[in-house]
Amino acid sequence: MEPGNRMNRLFVLAAVIALMAGGSGSGGEADTTNASDVKNDVTADVLEEVCTPQCAGKECGDDGCNGTCGACEAPKTCNADGKCEEAVKPKDQCLNADDGAVIAADPDAPLAVTGDCVVKFCLANPTLDCVVDCLQNGSDKTDPPITGLALSDGCAACYGASSLCGVDKCLSECIADATAPECGQCLADYCLKDFYYCSGLTPPCDLPTTWDVAAAVSSASVPDDGAMCPDFNGDSQGDNGLAAAASALNDILAEMGTGYDTILFEFVGVTDFTATPVASFTLNGLGGVSDGNDYLVTPLSYDDECKPLIQFTDAKIDGGQMSAGPGDFTLSIPVRGETVQFVLTKGSISGTVAAGVTITDGVIAGILGKAQAEAAVAQLKGICTEDPSIDWCKYVPVIEAALPEVFDLDTDNDGANDAVSMCLKFEAVGAVISGIQPQ
Repeated sequence: MEPGNRMNRLFVLAAVIALMAGGSGSGGEADTTNASDVKNDVTADVLEEVCTPQCAGKECGDDGCNGTCGACEAPKTCNADGKCEEAVKPKDQCLNADDGAVIAADPDAPLAVTGDCVVKFCLANPTLDCVVDCLQNGSDKTDPPITGLALSDGCAACYGASSLCGVDKCLSECIADATAPECGQCLADYCLKDFYYCSGLTPPCDLPTTWDVAAAVSSASVPDDGAMCPDFNGDSQGDNGLAAAASALNDILAEMGTGYDTILFEFVGVTDFTATPVASFTLNGLGGVSDGNDYLVTPLSYDDECKPLIQFTDAKIDGGQMSAGPGDFTLSIPVRGETVQFVLTKGSISGTVAAGVTITDGVIAGILGKAQAEAAVAQLKGICTEDPSIDWCKYVPVIEAALPEVFDLDTDNDGANDAVSMCLKFEAVGAVISGIQPQ
């Protein structure tokens, strides 16, 4: 019952009771009106005002008498015609440039701020409006103050609704420890599916916890010719656009580093390296950091779906010779808090494999487009502009000057070289992968 309707009825009831009970007239004279006559007159007036509900053909909504014609079972909602229908859920509310920039700047911030808003500011008034306003505008009424985020109304509502869902459905599981497995499971069961539908963001995935037999690259360098490299342009000669600058590049690579110790090759499902042939297994390439005995895999080895950035599903070993590819793969190199990333097309990995597991005469090769190469150099220049004291920054002008000379492939056949053939020789020794590198 609406508050106004309840108050009106209370006033009518109070008036009826007062009239029936009688009272003093003006000047203190006794009222000689017959009480039963008054009762009958008032009752008639009240009955004339009785409202007839209008619910014909309706399942829900207002009955015209400040009541309802019924309620819809969640998640259905009542439409303008008084019919229950499936609620139209907002979708992809965060998939726009402005919200994307805010989230990319600190992916954990929206959830953290929303949590502070719910617990520190809106707990006494846990409404979506309160949480969204706090998330966007912050609050100076908390200690410390909450700093808002410039999220759109729709995107902020996705975060707000998810946090309120957590309070409603998972308070007992999460109140002691928000990182507890039972808390995560409860949120996954009740809240996260709607959040990812609403926001359009990609759900986080679980990185591997176990790995198969692996080998760690023990030495790597740019060869000074293309003899051991693939033929990319069809002239029956190995292609290596970096060969002329091999000496300088090897010095740079040795000093510059990659942000991880080595590259690991994981032989998924391979247990017997003496079998001939070992056909169609998956070969993963992963960045690895030594923990003194085993190796930890850097999370940068995986994409947003937790799939390896370097993966060949058609690798083979025949007569001790391994081959994988050609295919595209991504190289991701952390450099001073940033990530230099580029894609090699027609990428391949080959080498002589022996039990243990060792790889000799190994070759990693592929084609790097001119635009990506120039973008990578520009990114390195930007890093060095911010911190010129970095040792390897002295090489960046050398790389920039040599870059136009290394493009040796015309991939679109327009008469101008627009890519460079890249070739790296390596050797690898057996390694054990024991976990993921902490971030």
